[in-house]
Amino acid sequence: MMIMNGIRRIRRRYPIIKQHDGKRKYSTTNKTTEQEKNKEKYNIIILDTETTGRSSKHDFVIELAAVRIVNHQLIGQYASLINVPKVLTQENINIHNISNEILNFAPEEKDVFEAFKAFIQNYQREFEETVIVGHNIAFDMRFINTAYERLEMEKIENDTICTMQIAKRLIKDPPSYSLNDLTKHVGLPINTQAHRAMPDVNVTSRMWKYLYDLSAEQLGFQPPISFFNQLAKVKISEASKFIARYKRTYKETL
Repeated sequence: MMIMNGIRRIRRRYPIIKQHDGKRKYSTTNKTTEQEKNKEKYNIIILDTETTGRSSKHDFVIELAAVRIVNHQLIGQYASLINVPKVLTQENINIHNISNEILNFAPEEKDVFEAFKAFIQNYQREFEETVIVGHNIAFDMRFINTAYERLEMEKIENDTICTMQIAKRLIKDPPSYSLNDLTKHVGLPINTQAHRAMPDVNVTSRMWKYLYDLSAEQLGFQPPISFFNQLAKVKISEASKFIARYKRTYKETL
């Protein structure tokens, strides 16, 4: 009985390697499937910023929000308004529905960016890296890192994924690739509080999940995060060929 229990444990723990003579032996390398590895490393932060304008040199982040997602599960979030040394114009107030009076009671810029960096650095022991996702993420990261530079703090160097760039390679003929137009085009719930950071993060999260599932459907398996890094660099006209090639290469490694 003890021997049989030991065999069952080995079968559960180690994969079977078939030999040419038809016999079976158990690998002692304790390999997991590629999908399992991918799930273990699925660790992203989806973020959005609201700013006083479009120039990262002369404008400021006035609201920052982010959520951490591991294997499609929300496990943490961060959001804050920011008290900045610039008076909002009436146009700013109309766009964001945020007033100067509200920002006067918000945390100082340094406090917010220190807390945000701590939020990013969580789970570093469990994962090699946290990948940052956003819609037109280059815009957000330019403002965020300009703030860190101004505050004489270390910049964020994490890899990023832009849902706008991924959508351009997976979704055909939307009215535009703005977040709201894409959301309507694919039938996701629309954002009723546009230009506020956390509502925009929530919409971006739904768009990310949609793009991830669409990729998985085309590939036939759950892709690792590195797939999206590579896809974003491919010419839009070459995206279909890249996906077919990636699928074929993946199957050959199994």
